[in-house]
Amino acid sequence: MSHACVGMRGSFPLVSGMPTQAWDMAPEYYQQELITLVEDLRSQGVGFRSINEGAIDTTCASGALIFNIFSALAQFERRLIQERTKAGLAAARARGRNGRRPKITADDTKVVLAKKLHADKSLEIDDICKTLRMSRSTFYRYVRL
Repeated sequence: MSHACVGMRGSFPLVSGMPTQAWDMAPEYYQQELITLVEDLRSQGVGFRSINEGAIDTTCASGALIFNIFSALAQFERRLIQERTKAGLAAARARGRNGRRPKITADDTKVVLAKKLHADKSLEIDDICKTLRMSRSTFYRYVRL
């Protein structure tokens, strides 16, 4: 994401439709891009002022502080979610859950039924698939087991 901004000293870019929750929704890369953009604007003497949230105005110290706090909180929340997700997956693995579907074996009732219907040769494959509510590829996978 490349940003080019031409602004006059003391001017403000007009950005509409970016709620505070954008910090939560944007991936870390884009948040870093936004921070870099605001810093580049500041170095050119251009301020950033949010229309929707009056507290974000990077031309004053308190607005810059709020901007940086939002950024830090969003990063903290993202990392907290990552840690909780990893801990949850580790706990599930410890309980014997791996997050995958159970493997289908040749003894499974649907597999046995598919093989019997296929061996009958009086039914067409489409009819068997409709009866068993499965796709042709699943049917042939079951027959190969």
